[in-house]
Amino acid sequence: MSSRFGLLLLLVLAACTPLAPSEGALPFRTIEQKADAATIGQQQYDALEPGLLIIASDEDLAAYGKWFTENARDQMRRMNLTRTPTLAVFQGWKVGEGYGVSVSGVERQGNVIRVTAQFAVPGASTGGKVTSPYHLIALDGLVGANALEFHLIVSGETLAIIPTPTPIP
Repeated sequence: MSSRFGLLLLLVLAACTPLAPSEGALPFRTIEQKADAATIGQQQYDALEPGLLIIASDEDLAAYGKWFTENARDQMRRMNLTRTPTLAVFQGWKVGEGYGVSVSGVERQGNVIRVTAQFAVPGASTGGKVTSPYHLIALDGLVGANALEFHLIVSGETLAIIPTPTPIP
């Protein structure tokens, strides 16, 4: 009888273990990656500067879902966003083709999540249409995203921190 109790206790403890580690690389999966958001008829991230967005609740999805395709919004609606937050890395408005965003890694260091991305930049101006490239990813098992600090790192430089630090007067 005691061996059954021990096995049951082991199973309960294993189920309570968080999915995401407190340190090290975090697994992620792509929900959507677009280089041409402005040309496919959806609203777009409209800042010139790069950005990082965390969607960790249904309220966040209602506020920011307009920047993604209906397919991506449907995927996020089916997810438990408090257990599987999504992150979007935006390159900002670009004139011409050949721009793009690719998240290459996500790493946790205590309460800081470092999101490393690469930005594709064309060699010469292609002129013409405005694009708004982004990469939308899901982080399975990252509970408590609202209590974490997220850093967007591109080419070794921190381009965004969420939540934004309070400026010192």
